[in-house]
Amino acid sequence: RSDLEPVEVPGAQSEIRPLIEALNAYMQRVRAQMAAQRRFIANAAHQLRTPLALLSTQASYALRETKADRRQEALVALQTSSGKLARLAEQLLTLSRAEPGSRRPRADRIDLTEAARQVLEAQAPAAIKRDIDLGLDENGPVPVIGDGTMLREMIVNLVDNALRYSRPGGSVTVRLAALDGEAVLMVSDAGPGIPPEEREHVFERFYRLAGATEEGSGLGLAIVREVVENAGGSVTLGDAVGGGLKVEVRLPLA
Repeated sequence: RSDLEPVEVPGAQSEIRPLIEALNAYMQRVRAQMAAQRRFIANAAHQLRTPLALLSTQASYALRETKADRRQEALVALQTSSGKLARLAEQLLTLSRAEPGSRRPRADRIDLTEAARQVLEAQAPAAIKRDIDLGLDENGPVPVIGDGTMLREMIVNLVDNALRYSRPGGSVTVRLAALDGEAVLMVSDAGPGIPPEEREHVFERFYRLAGATEEGSGLGLAIVREVVENAGGSVTLGDAVGGGLKVEVRLPLA
């Protein structure tokens, strides 16, 4: 068979039924992987078309420009666009890996506190550049079980979003705690926040708020939800103290 549909054997002997069930389960996993690949290819083709066209236009302009200062401006713009395209490609790949069925399930034991500390250290230069106070509020290890790579990517996307939308001179705070058998991760920023009626939509892929001025792909929160739900947790949005957005992630505590 080539359609990967479940095998039905009417009247099959009880001895071979476990084999049939195992084969059907395997084909179901293959179908899920193939569907994830198709979604990724469609998303990538759609999202990469415009920035690739922009790169081509900027490169052509730089080649035609004869004045050194204008050529330099065009090259700087080309470099900036290349960085944005690289970030988009990175997020598309992360989203592909986060989809159910795209990776072999992993059961790593990781400390969310240590993972958050590493992410904040890596994001510190971006926070300093934007004059944002980036802080970590924790009281010790918060261990969870799951895909360690994807859980770290979840934190990266939360912090990146918070820094991107916070106003200069504001603050971004990551809080971690173990409460009632759950690992609780909260990221609060000093940005404009998200209206309650839009909070479910922002988890959709490529969704951007009307009037949003900050550049982005609309993938950050979609990646966060995929990772969190795959780990058996939940993610909610609320208002941060003093304004801004608060994202709360809850995961089963190891």
